[in-house]
Amino acid sequence: MNQKNSQRNHQFGNQVKNHKLNQQNERIKNYQSNTMIEFSNRQRLYDDIYNFDQIKSESLNFLSRVKALRQSKFREVVESAKQKFVTSPIYLKNSIIQLQKNSIINMVEQLRNLKKTNNNKLQNNKNQTKKSKQFNLNVILGCAIPLICCLVVLIEINQIERENNK
Repeated sequence: MNQKNSQRNHQFGNQVKNHKLNQQNERIKNYQSNTMIEFSNRQRLYDDIYNFDQIKSESLNFLSRVKALRQSKFREVVESAKQKFVTSPIYLKNSIIQLQKNSIINMVEQLRNLKKTNNNKLQNNKNQTKKSKQFNLNVILGCAIPLICCLVVLIEINQIERENNK
């Protein structure tokens, strides 16, 4: 019996604890929802008093209109200046001069490129002729040195024979 009573007391204690926890959770939820409602009410009241949203949106609209007007005036001034400049005789004269400069620059670039290619060809030819001259010199030296050596040997032999004949 004692065990049954202790189990009932234990279950009853758990139920009481659960009931207290549920009540606390409900109080916290109610408090949070009440604070959120209170905060939103105060924020609306503040906005209404100071017309914060209206002032902000009106100032943004005004600033955007002012900016658009400035840009449109600036565009009109720039476009009119362009039209005046394009139709002026000075611009036409300058554009012809600019075209002439561009064509002269193109011709100079083409002549420079032609000069570079010609110089490269000449250097290649010089290198080839230099190599052929060097080869010819090597061939001549290759033939001449052994001939000179043979002559020196023959002269020495001839001198030795003359000395022996005496």
